[in-house]
Amino acid sequence: RMSNFTDFNVLQRIEGVNLYFSADAAQLQRADVIILPGSKNTIGDLMFLHENQLVDVILQARRQGRSVVGICGGYQMMGRMVHDPHGVEGDVTQCPGLGLLPMDTTLEKEKTTRQTEFRFRGSEAVCRGYEIHMGISRIDPFQESLTMTPDGHRDGVWMDERCWGSYMHGILDNAAVLQSLL
Repeated sequence: RMSNFTDFNVLQRIEGVNLYFSADAAQLQRADVIILPGSKNTIGDLMFLHENQLVDVILQARRQGRSVVGICGGYQMMGRMVHDPHGVEGDVTQCPGLGLLPMDTTLEKEKTTRQTEFRFRGSEAVCRGYEIHMGISRIDPFQESLTMTPDGHRDGVWMDERCWGSYMHGILDNAAVLQSLL
């Protein structure tokens, strides 16, 4: 149920980057970078990952030092738990996440939509992106954030250069982010 395919357009144009979309464990095991994309149904897609043993493949990739990144719904999946107390996505009220990021997400009835400028990891470059998501992620209080807007809004979680996530669609269209990822 991937959403916002445009998040990957820039990667398709970079020489030496072999971008492919897959839910195949063998292909994921060969990937240098796994990007969990936005989703039209975060809990449904997270359950798919659990049911098809893809969680184990993703966690193994992380343990082996390969990069795991999440955008929007993929970012929510990287946390400890996704809750859906209002039945926004269906009958399942919660699903364990991948546990890669110190946060829990609660899906809400109201959708957040906004275009914004931000600084990635304190860089001087002004980056641009947009948010479209149903949920609020509660991050552990002293966890380092990934981006900051001019008004001080923090977004995302930075564990290290090989593990991070953000609500920001279009994040890969920014040179500072792309340079960090590649």
